[in-house]
Parts: sequence; C-alpha cells; structure tokens
Amino acid sequence: MRLSFVPFAMAAFALSACGSSTGDEAAGGDAGSEAAGPSADGWPAGFDVYPGATVANKTVANIQGRPGSTWTLQTDDTAEKIIAYYAKQAAGAGFDVGKINTEETASFFTAKRESDRGEILASANRAPGAEVTSLNLTIVARASE
Repeated sequence: MRLSFVPFAMAAFALSACGSSTGDEAAGGDAGSEAAGPSADGWPAGFDVYPGATVANKTVANIQGRPGSTWTLQTDDTAEKIIAYYAKQAAGAGFDVGKINTEETASFFTAKRESDRGEILASANRAPGAEVTSLNLTIVARASE
C-alpha cells in the first residue's frame, strides 16, 4: 500500500508555523523500542533531541484525524547529517524509511510504520551563507479508533 505524503507534508509544514516555543536544549538520549511510551520530555519512543540542537518550537495537533507532533530544531550541523540521524532513529523505531533526498542546502525523508500506521516527515534546510540548520520533524501516530 502506498501512502500519499502530500496532504501529510502540507499539514506538517503548516503545523511547524504555529504553536508554542520551548527554547529547550538537550544533549540527546537513548532510543526506545516501538512499544515504549513517550519520553519524559514528550519525544516518541525511539526519538530524542539531536545532540546540541535547540528546540525552537513544538506543536501538538491532529493531522488527518491522527495525533501528531512537529518539532522545529536548530543546530549548526549540516542538513544531511541531521537527516541521517533521524532516519537512523526512525529505522530503529520500526519505521520503513524511504529514500533520503539530499541537495546542497536541504535534505528530507519520509517514513511509515505499518504496525500502527505511523508516519514521519523530516526536512532540514540551511540557507546559503547561514550558520544554522533548521529541522522540521513531524511524527504522526496511528489513526484514532
């Protein structure tokens, strides 16, 4: 079954523009299993804040009728490096990671997990000449039952 990520992506980017700013900084944590619950700071099992990154924003909302969260992070690492980090975490959490698309200043991937219909959209961008890379990471849970 192939999922259409266009509406999902549009919702994810719309969510990243709103919400409350946390301004938290973290050094990362351990990846959990697919069955584990969210971490103490609200990250889904198997995911954590990119080491040294600042959480600029976190938004929680329903996306296509499913609970989801979007985090906006900022780091001085490259888009390619931060996307590789989250692709590895997604695979470790049981997601089927699609092709990682990388360009000079931007990278992104999508992923899905059939067991609970979870989906991920991660995109990182560094404007030419900028010193900071911004990441939008959206993780959507299974459909409400």
